[in-house]
Amino acid sequence: MPTFASTILANAAGANTTFNPSEKTGNGSVYVYRTNEADPVLRKSISVSRSPAKSGNDIERIKVRIIVPAQVADANGLIKTFQAVANLEFVLPGALQATTRGDLRAFAAAWMNTTAALATIKDGESIY
Repeated sequence: MPTFASTILANAAGANTTFNPSEKTGNGSVYVYRTNEADPVLRKSISVSRSPAKSGNDIERIKVRIIVPAQVADANGLIKTFQAVANLEFVLPGALQATTRGDLRAFAAAWMNTTAALATIKDGESIY
């Protein structure tokens, strides 16, 4: 079982960002990691929740939510804070083997680095 500890992830520019354990909610099914910006509104966060399968015929759901706030000045110079949000959900039949789960995670991670994903997510272009 993984530990609820700080993790370091690289941002788009390759700079390391540290996400620290922030809170466990409920019965420990939701874990939240946050960065340490002085202004809480600007803290990036990652939350992970898991609803385990109750039997081999049941469905397990793992949800990951990543929030990256940004401040943007409008035409009048007023600073507004926005949140970019990514919601990832893995829906896994309880009977799946570790190999299939691993393949799903690997394909999801690899797809995020494809030209299509980068153009769509980063540059706001359409896939055609």
